[in-house]
Amino acid sequence: MWQLNFMSPLEALNSITMAFDEDEIVSLSWKEVPKQFEWQVTVIFSTEPNSEYWQQYLTKYCRVLGLATPEMTVTKVEEKNWLTENAKLFAPFTVGRFYVHSSEYEGNTPKDTLPLVIGAATAFGSGHHETTQGCLSILDKLPREPYAKKPYHLLDMGTGSGILGIAAAKIWDHLAVTAVDCDPEAIRVCVENVERNGVGDSVRVFVSDRVLLKGVRGYDIIVANILAQPLLDLASQFYGALCSQGFLILSGLLNEQSQSIIQKYIPMGLTMCEHHTKGEWSTLLLKKIS
Repeated sequence: MWQLNFMSPLEALNSITMAFDEDEIVSLSWKEVPKQFEWQVTVIFSTEPNSEYWQQYLTKYCRVLGLATPEMTVTKVEEKNWLTENAKLFAPFTVGRFYVHSSEYEGNTPKDTLPLVIGAATAFGSGHHETTQGCLSILDKLPREPYAKKPYHLLDMGTGSGILGIAAAKIWDHLAVTAVDCDPEAIRVCVENVERNGVGDSVRVFVSDRVLLKGVRGYDIIVANILAQPLLDLASQFYGALCSQGFLILSGLLNEQSQSIIQKYIPMGLTMCEHHTKGEWSTLLLKKIS
């Protein structure tokens, strides 16, 4: 087994990792490097990769995307089941009423919690990141005072692993969730996790980079844990798709980026309800005024 490593900024992570789709690749994973605003990407190969080929290939791929080319290293490693090893790093944890664990977890679910089973795979959303936890925390609050929300339709925009849409489906009975992502691999993973969690009747999953309104007059809740620039670009779509008195949960933001998002959304006709910060990351809860 061989391991290829390189660093990537978060905003380029999905685009760059899509370059690695060869048959000899066993697994693909990434983890955040604290204080550097970058993520370490690890690609496991079954045979020794041609480092010169992959460096040139990645250079061309990044050039087409307008991205800087990261430098990579290749090392030999002992043979392991890397998805299983990766899952071991994700110890179960609790956010509000949610108990999040991997599909390999064999322990008991604590009393009075809602289990979220997320398989180790190549899609963002294990639940460990501060932005995902911020969104889960807000979803956990919405059914209770002062919000007491009883939604009928929810949009999970940029669903990744599907964790947020799945969480919502477990909170509210009879909720229809539309889960959307532009990455076909994320959609594949999301569908698997939806089935693992037994919410297939509630969650519909689509490949798209736009807000979907087919069969929906408007969404009672929209949750988007993506990045600052897409949140700015999608602001008018989100506002138009949100029901009167509907809630908007926005994350994927560094703390210093939150003010630009607030300045974009508030003048459109939304009011700020909550601003959560955890580490360097922010999560916003806004409400449509009319």
